[in-house]
Amino acid sequence: MEVAISMEDNVDVERIESSAVPENIFWDFSTALYIRKDVKDACECLRRKYELNINLVMFCCWVAQKQYDIFSIEGMSFIANHINTWNHGIVEGLKKVYAKLACHSIGDETANLANGTLNDILLAEKIEQWLILQAMDKLGARQSITQDPAEIALKNIFNYINSQQVALHKTDLEKVYRIVKECFAEH
Repeated sequence: MEVAISMEDNVDVERIESSAVPENIFWDFSTALYIRKDVKDACECLRRKYELNINLVMFCCWVAQKQYDIFSIEGMSFIANHINTWNHGIVEGLKKVYAKLACHSIGDETANLANGTLNDILLAEKIEQWLILQAMDKLGARQSITQDPAEIALKNIFNYINSQQVALHKTDLEKVYRIVKECFAEH
């Protein structure tokens, strides 16, 4: 069972914010962008159909907005590999536990356990973003103001997709453009 986690679920946001994970504007950016309906729907499609990591899609947009240079296919592959063990072992494992709890609720105690697991998933996602930023530092990313940030975001996302050896269907390409459009829209 696929589990989509959003900030709309019953989440103890204060618990996440007060965690030992360093605060970062990447997390704030990602949550603000993800809660937009078009972005959430597009991201969930990319995650479900192609098993793409939404934190990496958000990263591609965030670094473009911060005017970093384009990340190569190899660079995106390095970042994806850097977080692979954490993502598959921890984040996805917690999502499986949450899905089982959500399907087998037998009262308030299991509902509380499910809510706690949901909080843990978001904390694990936040840690994953911190790991992404570590990998970015290891690559020696540089800021540049020579290109249009929306173009950089698109190139980064497509380099990430190519690094995962995924071929998007034409109708799903539009979802990538929708995410980038929303990233740079004035709200």
